[in-house]
Amino acid sequence: MLLSWTAVVCLAAVCQGGRYKAPDPLEVRFPYNRIPTITELINDAGYKHEPHLVTTEDGHILALHRISQPAFTSEERGVPVLIISGFTYQADSFLALGNASLPFTLVNLGYDVWLGEKRGNERSLGHVEYEMDDFRNFNYSIHEQGIYDLPSLIDYILEATGRSQILYVGYSLSCGMVIVMNSERPEYNDKLQGVVFLAPAGHLKKLEENPFDYASGVAVLVSMIESQIQNRQWLLFGKLEMIKSLYLSCSNGIINLMCRTFINAFYGLSTTTNPKYLGYQLALATTTECIYTAKHLMQVIKHGRFCKYDYGKRKNMEVYGSSSPPNYNFNNTKAPVFLFYGTTDKMVTPDAAKRTGKEVGYLYDSATIKGFDHGDFLLSVSAPRNVYERIIDYFDTLTGKH
Repeated sequence: MLLSWTAVVCLAAVCQGGRYKAPDPLEVRFPYNRIPTITELINDAGYKHEPHLVTTEDGHILALHRISQPAFTSEERGVPVLIISGFTYQADSFLALGNASLPFTLVNLGYDVWLGEKRGNERSLGHVEYEMDDFRNFNYSIHEQGIYDLPSLIDYILEATGRSQILYVGYSLSCGMVIVMNSERPEYNDKLQGVVFLAPAGHLKKLEENPFDYASGVAVLVSMIESQIQNRQWLLFGKLEMIKSLYLSCSNGIINLMCRTFINAFYGLSTTTNPKYLGYQLALATTTECIYTAKHLMQVIKHGRFCKYDYGKRKNMEVYGSSSPPNYNFNNTKAPVFLFYGTTDKMVTPDAAKRTGKEVGYLYDSATIKGFDHGDFLLSVSAPRNVYERIIDYFDTLTGKH
């Protein structure tokens, strides 16, 4: 009998409404006209911010944030949820919708929420041995974020909570980190009770097949990356305050229209972000990224497939035994994955998202979000209703909370 698991979930959760009802999009707002700190974001919303530092196997020091209700005891905390943001984004990006943000909603429903910061993020630039200006502190790519950062964060949370599994929410490149981890260290599937992929940067549309505006933007970024490498500038967006100031100017009149045109060229067309908040949200979200992580991502776009770092034909032969870099093994992701993608996303196009979903070892379900671009999963006032309700229904089903 083929009563699909999706149908069972619908009967148990969506069709009966689930525990969480999202606010009307008109009620969702970003309550600042400046860039708050992450502690302000959490405390001002009525929650407790508990900062942690995690050291990876290869010596990188990562920031990790725990969010809780002030009155909660450790015994009252539920299943841990690790949330990591995407390329050039920090944890604050998941808090850009005020009290309607996903982490706060999960805390309200009894989950133990942790926000992770991968290496290259301005909060995760430390190393136990190397100085900040040492090349060896930046000699990594997406690969190391997947084989070291994510396992270290998972193990730290499990040790701190005494649990054997976590739930995971990834956005864009942090979904790719899961694929890398499970490809190279498949034993970590057993530590994942369930996974959410939001606009997953796994397989991506091949550069030459993209629209002119997007392909041109990628070409400019590739040129900038190579220039920085030649000049030994190891961080993309190293002049972070200048980048944030540019985004803040997007909240201003005519400039807002120019910014939205630029953003639409990369992210896609959105009709559900609030122009009044967008500049503040982007400034809040943006952080640094290692230049080699950026180069690796550009290679994925060039090849149109989620592959290992491309060293060039000669070194590829030495490292991989082939002239081109091999793909990561998507099928090794055996933990259940609920995948969300937007119909107007230019970075992770619907076809690319479907390719990723088709190749993972256990696609629990997928959802097409009409009219959503790449940033809408974090920045759209419609995200709580269109996306977060379904995530919570999924987690509640996995953890038996229905």
